[in-house]
Amino acid sequence: MVRRRQAWTDFSAPVAALGSGPQREGRAPAWPFSFRQAFGLGEARPSLRRVGLALACVWVTAAGAAEPPAPFLPPLTGEVSGDFRSLEFPGAPKLHWKVALRTGTAGQRVADLTVEGPGARLAVKAQLDAAANGTWELAAADIGLPEFVAAFAPTLAPSLAGVTFTGHLVLTGAGVVEHGDWRGRVHFELRDGAVRDDANGWAVGGLTLRGDLGQLPGLASDGPVFLAFREAKGAGVAARDGEIEFQFDAAQSVSVRRATCVLLDGRVALAPFTVNPAQPEIRTTVEFTDLELTRIANLLPPVLTDAQGRVSGRMAMTWTPAGGWQPGQGRLQIKSGEWASLKLSPQAGFLTSHVPKQLALLPSWLGPLARAFSPVNPAYETLRAIEMGETRLEVHTLEVGLQPEGDPNGRTARVVVIGRPATGEVVESVRFEINVVGPLADVVRMGWEGRINAHTR
Repeated sequence: MVRRRQAWTDFSAPVAALGSGPQREGRAPAWPFSFRQAFGLGEARPSLRRVGLALACVWVTAAGAAEPPAPFLPPLTGEVSGDFRSLEFPGAPKLHWKVALRTGTAGQRVADLTVEGPGARLAVKAQLDAAANGTWELAAADIGLPEFVAAFAPTLAPSLAGVTFTGHLVLTGAGVVEHGDWRGRVHFELRDGAVRDDANGWAVGGLTLRGDLGQLPGLASDGPVFLAFREAKGAGVAARDGEIEFQFDAAQSVSVRRATCVLLDGRVALAPFTVNPAQPEIRTTVEFTDLELTRIANLLPPVLTDAQGRVSGRMAMTWTPAGGWQPGQGRLQIKSGEWASLKLSPQAGFLTSHVPKQLALLPSWLGPLARAFSPVNPAYETLRAIEMGETRLEVHTLEVGLQPEGDPNGRTARVVVIGRPATGEVVESVRFEINVVGPLADVVRMGWEGRINAHTR
């Protein structure tokens, strides 16, 4: 038993001096197997038994000790390599790995790990002493999204099948090892990224991502993570110059500090919110600044043939996995002191149905006399020209109120427009109010499906 314990704990001899032959006087005890046999060098696939046996020798501790001693690393020299294929993700590319061991200055144990394959390059270096204390460095890591995300995404999220990814993830990092336990930080960057789904008609281009993991082996961000995109398109809407700043903790809870982009030729910003992975839900408020009316009109039913001007406001938004994005209460309006210009789509009677064509100056019981003194209403023709899209309406007040759950009268949206005709002096002011009763989704981008009531003054 004494000889066996000595043979497993005395690793003072280099690998070249270790073998399976008998013990020679004045030399280190022989290993019960050769280094080449243990790691299967020269074989296509080293056996798990041999690799496990070799690793056990590296981390073995003295038998019979009262407390577990610190790890002991022998000075080794040699190489071991092989190929890796994922059984869980058959589409993932095959990777070739190699571990090179050598003795550095001051007796340090140096290990270099390299991994290479289609779209992948990794280089890690560790320098440790005999007690497994030292440093590690992720010198280079470059992972291609087309090769890896395309292989993993459909299995992890079936909805991503058919989605194409471009770009590459670059990693660098360093840290320390104390008695075999490692910690450190890694900086990550996504460069030249893009995601597109041609089948569903959406795409995001110019994606960049950068941040740090500062509590490895934990996966919590150290400081803010920055995500940006150059352009995003989908559902007939295009956004650009997007910027998102967020953090995530070890429980993968995500806190979004800032999210903004250019949308509808204006600026959109989300108020800070937090997403808990155990109960994924987003509740936030969207701030709209200087949205172009022409862009908004393209998303609404064809009630306007032209619109110029800008509106600002805010709207509550909620997202759930089951319901997706749902609008809440909100308000849009023209800034005080500014004007907008609208031209309605032809809608006979939209305004004129609320005013008489002729003015009744005498009571109707006077018969022919009353009709003789009933001149044409001078405002009628102006209102007819507005409702038929022949005359523009210069608007100084435009207010849009949204209440998706409905107010006491069942209205889910209320639009108030106050303005004056661009031409003519007969009509000084026109005010009309549109009340929407019914789901907003039936009105926005789907036509006048709700019941709409208009009032003019």
